[in-house]
Amino acid sequence: MMNRRTWIKWVGWLGCCWLTTGQCAPPAAAQESKVLRDAFEAAESGFDPAQISDFYSATLVAHIFDGLFEYDYLARPYKI
Repeated sequence: MMNRRTWIKWVGWLGCCWLTTGQCAPPAAAQESKVLRDAFEAAESGFDPAQISDFYSATLVAHIFDGLFEYDYLARPYKI
């Protein structure tokens, strides 16, 4: 028969195992929302890469359009 101290150790150990296996995940609503919000000091002037001339629009366009491509730099000729 286990004494009280051994029983508390086992319960604590099982609790740690349960917490580290991902059983206490955040609510489903928090997992579904994958939106990154960032504030710029000025508004963007447009989304046309050929016509933008300010820093904020260039940053926004680079994150929108460049992420759609993956470059293979080691291939000759280069592949997109």
